[in-house]
Amino acid sequence: MSRRHLRGTLALVLLVLFLAGGCPRKAPRKPVLPLKIGLCVADAARDGNIVIRRVIQEKARAEKVKLIFADARNDPARQERELERLVKKERVKAVVVQFVDPATAGGMVRRLREAGVKVVALETLVPDAPLDAYIASDHARAGELLGRFVVESLPGGGTSPARVLFLGGDPGDPGMAAVGAAFRGVLEAYPAVAVTGENVPRSDPRAVGPLVTGTLDRYGNAVDAVAAADSRFAVAAVEVLRARGLVGRVVTAGVGADRRATDLMGAGQHGAEVDVQPEMLGTAALRAAVDLVRRGEWAYETRVATGDFSVPAQIVPVRLIRPANLYLLTERWRKYGGGAGPDKGSSRSEGAGGGAGKGGQKGAEKKTRLRVTTQDGRTVEIDVPGEVKKIETVK
Repeated sequence: MSRRHLRGTLALVLLVLFLAGGCPRKAPRKPVLPLKIGLCVADAARDGNIVIRRVIQEKARAEKVKLIFADARNDPARQERELERLVKKERVKAVVVQFVDPATAGGMVRRLREAGVKVVALETLVPDAPLDAYIASDHARAGELLGRFVVESLPGGGTSPARVLFLGGDPGDPGMAAVGAAFRGVLEAYPAVAVTGENVPRSDPRAVGPLVTGTLDRYGNAVDAVAAADSRFAVAAVEVLRARGLVGRVVTAGVGADRRATDLMGAGQHGAEVDVQPEMLGTAALRAAVDLVRRGEWAYETRVATGDFSVPAQIVPVRLIRPANLYLLTERWRKYGGGAGPDKGSSRSEGAGGGAGKGGQKGAEKKTRLRVTTQDGRTVEIDVPGEVKKIETVK
């Protein structure tokens, strides 16, 4: 073999050896675990919370975040257990929490912080607690808008004698208290208007009926307006007024713009609602939680004092919804409510507002809503399946 051929053969052998084992192999990459964030709401069945949950789910997918959901079902003890599960079993890095009872939630917040979990309070400010973030609608502005609407709807624009019933929430809820304080602040400028206040125990809508009934009995139905710090309270009040034939005579307004309240506005049975814009609340809450974990900080707009702490906060703007601008909520209920918007009638399909079903029932039977007025002035509304052909009085 010539030297030339020998050199070529050796070069080829060295090249093969280099390619076969000389190039160091890269270590396999460890799988990147998704960021886990918990969302624990006070009551998953509430219309606003259905919207918030679905908005956060959409944003979480875009952020490559695994969202772990929990429903406290209006039970503080259950909420404590759910938060413990999120921390110990699911090992979340942050939680967005709508506290059932903020007045007693300080211990929960401290335990979450001790476990190294970032805490974003949603709509419920916990007194004297080291929260990482507070996301809420503008409670003071909501109370102001509520008060202004009531005044302009009263006889004489608040200059004539009138009586207003205000339904506030649990006194231990700072948000509800802020709505009530701002509402009364507006009414104080109208000395001819007397305000009767009732706090709804534990903010339970089931307690509203007896409170409204008692006030109407006490003043012989001489109540000119009912204002509520919560949509559910307003809806419950309308039901009592309907039973007494007072719908249309008594002005009603609430805060929250829940689906049932907007349906009542569309039917001409409810005056106005302050919309707290749950889409914006959900977006802001997830953004704060993600940034706190990934960056250690978040772009807050202001600070809110609570006890020994100054909590970074973002306050979401609110707006007044009347029958004339009810169209502003159409897209929300079409996208998140599972059925037609309030401009399509007031019937609600399965999963619309009161439940978390997807898309509602297909091919639901058509209904006709009848409004019956008796000789003594009482008004009753009923839904009748199908189209009405003939109505007769049966003795």
